[in-house]
Amino acid sequence: MTRNRRGSGCPASGKPGAERGNAIVELTAMLMVFALTAAVAIVTTSDLLAHRGAVVAAARDASRAFVRAESAEQGRIRATELAAESLRERGLPPPQVVISCSAVPCLTPGAEVTVTVHAEVPVPVLRNTVEISAASTMPVDELRRQRE
Repeated sequence: MTRNRRGSGCPASGKPGAERGNAIVELTAMLMVFALTAAVAIVTTSDLLAHRGAVVAAARDASRAFVRAESAEQGRIRATELAAESLRERGLPPPQVVISCSAVPCLTPGAEVTVTVHAEVPVPVLRNTVEISAASTMPVDELRRQRE
């Protein structure tokens, strides 16, 4: 845009609407950038929420498997296998599984067993990983003595 001699901001041609339409083009370009950014954020967030659900389900399944096992050693093996299998089905790497008990031995009737699952999940857009953790606590069956 060339300015007139007075510097009034009107084009040199003297017509106030000579550059009309440029604001629409700029606005459209900005809206496209914002829409693309919002779409990427929505996809990334939904992906992370899906992975979070998978880790929560893995922790729940692992704690349930542990308290139903015949021995603490079998419970550890089965809980770790189930957590890894649950995440593998969703395309995630094997997790770290931590088991803690409120009593010794772990499978004492009435005790509580907490299984915490830590998983490194990929963030597709950022090409990075994020650690997602979930814990699940299950009681050991009070009637376990009668079963043994």
